[in-house]
Amino acid sequence: MSGTRVLIDLVGEVGLLLWGTHMVSTGVQRGYGTALRRALERNLDRRWLAFLTGLGVTTLLQSSTATGLMAMSFAAAGVIALQPALAVMLGANVGTAVVAQVLSFNVSVIASPLLLAGVMTFRWSAGSRLKNVGRAAIGLGLMIMALTGMQHTLAPVESTPLLRSLLQSLNGEPLLAVLIASLLTWACHSSVAMVLLVASLAGTHLLGAQECLALVLGANLGGAMPALVHASTPVARRLPLGNLLVRLAGVLVLLPLLPQAARLSRYVFASDARLPVDFHVAFNLALALVFLPSVKHLAGFLIRLLPDPPQSTDPGRPLYLETAALDSATVALANATRESVRMADMVEGMLKNSLDAFRTQNRELASGVSAADRAIRQLGSAIRGYLVAIGSEQTLDDAREGARLQDILSAVINVEHVSGEPCRRRRRHAGLTR
Repeated sequence: MSGTRVLIDLVGEVGLLLWGTHMVSTGVQRGYGTALRRALERNLDRRWLAFLTGLGVTTLLQSSTATGLMAMSFAAAGVIALQPALAVMLGANVGTAVVAQVLSFNVSVIASPLLLAGVMTFRWSAGSRLKNVGRAAIGLGLMIMALTGMQHTLAPVESTPLLRSLLQSLNGEPLLAVLIASLLTWACHSSVAMVLLVASLAGTHLLGAQECLALVLGANLGGAMPALVHASTPVARRLPLGNLLVRLAGVLVLLPLLPQAARLSRYVFASDARLPVDFHVAFNLALALVFLPSVKHLAGFLIRLLPDPPQSTDPGRPLYLETAALDSATVALANATRESVRMADMVEGMLKNSLDAFRTQNRELASGVSAADRAIRQLGSAIRGYLVAIGSEQTLDDAREGARLQDILSAVINVEHVSGEPCRRRRRHAGLTR
């Protein structure tokens, strides 16, 4: 097999792995996203409970990024404190390592049945929840097929001089390996895919133990970057920055000790193929044990580092429309709902002031009503734009999500009409009294 053909096959299989991960995550979110979001909200009063909830939700979603988006949205909106949100992320990191561990076993025999069952469920089920279960099954089958394909593709080229020299260039350069893995994981937004790719290379003896450990450290570091880059406010950046700092601390501690860790791994871990995934689990478990008792101090440090911005005097400025949440329709729709409720509260206050303005002929109240009307229209325009962005980022083929988006849009339009009516009456009343 030519090198070009191997490269093409490998790129296609990595792409299939990423798409399968995306299908599993979106299928679970669309089918059970609301239930998972409520589980996060309900189980955040204690650190260990928040940790276990983050682990469980991430194991179902197969994406710590999706769990992080939910937790970041809650923390940015003030629904939960930063301390339990950090515990959720520690659990999410362990959860994504558990997913990589499970997928690394030889489960290729179930790929075809999963695909067939998923396609049949998706095409023939009447309920949207069952359709999304089928979507998740298809994604899981594609992931297993991609991993099996990578093993078959890499096996014949184990002795290829070019590939061996390319990978051996990482020998003795752990920092370079960490940086490369970080950038690749950041680009593909999936530490699971990166760790499984390293495991495939290790299984064909194309990577040594030290290089495997360095690449896994880089995958952990790169997996924490996308949420931080996408966060648009200082408050929203606290949680992903805390997650990145936790992983960075672990990387900085282990990086000088990689030669000793590589020698120790021969006695601790079962085989070269299991080394990356086993080390991935051990690394995240160690971080959880070290940092979970001190999340209170970490939260305090992050709040001092990224203090709350000055309160905006513009009431028409959105508070909950976090752009980073657009990757998750469930979280984004929850944000739009919160902003819509806030908009309705503003209209309620405006209507009360309108009645007082009519009764007392108070011009200051009347001016306040006009200002509130402008703010409400500004906020309504922002919510409608956010809903359009959700529709652009997500297909929303789930009936409930599409119906919820339409309900929010209708509510916003109706509230805008309600807010405009008192101002029109006030203007007519002013014209009659002159």
